[in-house]
Amino acid sequence: MRFRPSQHLRKASEFRRVRDQGTRVDCGPVVAYYLRVPGPGGTCAEAPRLGLVVSRRVGNAVVRNRVKRRFREVFRRCQELLPGDCHVVLIARRACVFREQTEIERRFRKLCRNISASGHAKPI
Repeated sequence: MRFRPSQHLRKASEFRRVRDQGTRVDCGPVVAYYLRVPGPGGTCAEAPRLGLVVSRRVGNAVVRNRVKRRFREVFRRCQELLPGDCHVVLIARRACVFREQTEIERRFRKLCRNISASGHAKPI
């Protein structure tokens, strides 16, 4: 599946809503917040949405952009595991620069399964 522009969280208010009303999960090199947001009329939205936060503490611009590309790729591969009404915000820590792509993907898949199965995630 593609990672479409409609699947990006873009507005500060969207990020704030997920962080304030959502559930926080510590995934090691990443802190994840997620919120189930039903679509109009209580229907399920067609696709989950992702927001990324990678601060300057993670590294310079080249490093930050590499981290964002890695997370977008992981989300693209794993998005079918998430319910369509789920908004996810990932906040990168410095440790994610040194982790293998496979480990990041494994942790994200586990997070997705926990969100889908119970609606509440457990620490990973």
